[in-house]
Amino acid sequence: MEDIFDYISNYGELSFAEKEFCEIDALVLAQLAYIPFDGIAGPSLRSTLTIGRAAHRFFDNGNFSGVIWKNDPRLLSAAAASKRFKSIKISGYVNEIDEREKKQFSAVVFTLKKDLRYIAFRGTDHSFVGWEEDFLFYSRSTIPSQKRAMNYFSRISKLIKGRFILGGHSKGGNLALYIYEHCGDELKKRIKAVYNFDGPSLNKELRCDLIHTFVPQSSVFGIMLNQGEDFSIVKCKSTRFNQHDITAWRIERDDFVYAAQRSSISHYVERALDDFVSRLTLNERGEFIHALFKVFRNTGKNDFDDILKNPTVVISSFLRLNKRRRRVLLRTFGRALKSAGSKIFNRRHYG
Repeated sequence: MEDIFDYISNYGELSFAEKEFCEIDALVLAQLAYIPFDGIAGPSLRSTLTIGRAAHRFFDNGNFSGVIWKNDPRLLSAAAASKRFKSIKISGYVNEIDEREKKQFSAVVFTLKKDLRYIAFRGTDHSFVGWEEDFLFYSRSTIPSQKRAMNYFSRISKLIKGRFILGGHSKGGNLALYIYEHCGDELKKRIKAVYNFDGPSLNKELRCDLIHTFVPQSSVFGIMLNQGEDFSIVKCKSTRFNQHDITAWRIERDDFVYAAQRSSISHYVERALDDFVSRLTLNERGEFIHALFKVFRNTGKNDFDDILKNPTVVISSFLRLNKRRRRVLLRTFGRALKSAGSKIFNRRHYG
């Protein structure tokens, strides 16, 4: 049962001249966008370093505190040891968290050829800001990272000639979609492909041959806000929500192993979530998000990793909220339970 590491092992000695760029390459680079290149790579497009050199500096540093997905160091090591990936140049790395704007944004440029670059957008990290911004998908038409992604791409497209591939995992995939939908006809001509790996859609129908969306069988994030976007379903080695981790996605040779349909749990979550959101006005959604993340911030913890080490602090923080915010949270969670219960006994939702 092969995975992304087997792909690098099987094809890592083939350059892009010997074997054309494919969707698994897009997946590898989308995941490498999660690597904390802070202090290793910078925002300049002129100052570049290879993946091999970046990996050397990353492991020499020995500080893995910024790692988001546990298998990312292994993926970086495998890519850096391969002929296929080690000479790819990195530039334009940015990593921004803005508490005031509720924005968590990170992106990096990978140079594949002189006239072709892959811009990879990072998904959600462990910060409260990152997760709060994700919730904003359901209360705003545009989230801060989408605007920042558009600004980022516009700047790069003015400074660099040639064509681009856009991609990302989770929220990063959504940012790639957003750019393609809003960049204008002239810039669209310079986009060769868009890859969305289990990222939310744009709450509109998206149909374009250049857009490639992949979701795991038990997808939760990738089916959010989907109003008609085509996607391919990938079989996985793990179960349920662990399938959001792309190292669980099954690969055979140089392609994914596909499934005919999503799992029952994916369909159930989709219906329950849609029902829950429909029960709330935009104002109620905003109040709920504000109150919920007020609880997390008042724990005194830095991020969700810290909270998981001592989850009881969440209860203490909730009890310290004022009565109005406690009522907002209890009322909203009650509606969530009602939505979950209304779907769990309806077998036709288990398709």
